[in-house]
Amino acid sequence: MECNLHKYRVDPREIHFIRFIMEACDHVAVVSTLDVKSGLISLSVPPDREEEAEEIMNSLGRSIFLDKLEDREQAP
Repeated sequence: MECNLHKYRVDPREIHFIRFIMEACDHVAVVSTLDVKSGLISLSVPPDREEEAEEIMNSLGRSIFLDKLEDREQAP
């Protein structure tokens, strides 16, 4: 299944928390750490879960630092 890829810069201390939340929400997205020191992560999101993933990230963004870096791309 093709997924959309979203990149974020986050507080490195929050990477595990974000991964845990996405897994707890029925694996709405797969969180990959691209650079732990700078807090760069990517989310691979199935097209039918885009809205749900965005709602979760927006909600998290009210309590932790999240900076969305670019528009979505196709991920293999």
